[in-house]
Amino acid sequence: MRTLRRAPKPQKPQSPPRRRAVVAGTRRRPEPGPEPGPEPGTEPQVEVPQEAAAEPVTRRFPYVLLAIAVALTSVGLWLRTDRPHDDLAAVTAQVRDSLEQVFSYHYDDTTTTERAARETLTGEAQGQYAKLFEQIKAHAGEQRITVTSKVVSVGVVSLDGDQARLLAFVDQSATRGDTHTTSAGAAQLSISARRIDGRWRISELIPR
Repeated sequence: MRTLRRAPKPQKPQSPPRRRAVVAGTRRRPEPGPEPGPEPGTEPQVEVPQEAAAEPVTRRFPYVLLAIAVALTSVGLWLRTDRPHDDLAAVTAQVRDSLEQVFSYHYDDTTTTERAARETLTGEAQGQYAKLFEQIKAHAGEQRITVTSKVVSVGVVSLDGDQARLLAFVDQSATRGDTHTTSAGAAQLSISARRIDGRWRISELIPR
């Protein structure tokens, strides 16, 4: 007997793939692919948020100045409590003038300086100054020395009735006529003053 074989079914013709029309001047965007993962053997990096920057020093500076100003004001008020303003002004001005007179001299007119010392100094200060000025006169004429003193700053440390303590800063300039040279220096002095017959006189001078 013959085996009957079925005839193969006719296949439908395949239609060609459709092409998408491309408009001139445009491109087809590629579809995003999966994000690349970390490489094998490496740990994923985790972003740590940065802390807010510290406050700049320049912004804190005015607060520091304010604190200093308040502290200085408090000290000034403590020093001036229950003290007449006139006394403070008088002792400051008179001590300033006395220092500039007794520490300034001209080699050919030491008499003026000695007279000022007698009028503005008292007690220990007179003895101390007399010894010092004798040494100065011994060389002033020979070297033709002229000294000019200027009180840069003077302040009252304490004031109690007719007694006062002060601190002064003095700039000095000395010129030698024999060598035509000039030198400058500065001094810091602790001063005790006493009011005698309505005038403040220096009773002690201590270099610092």
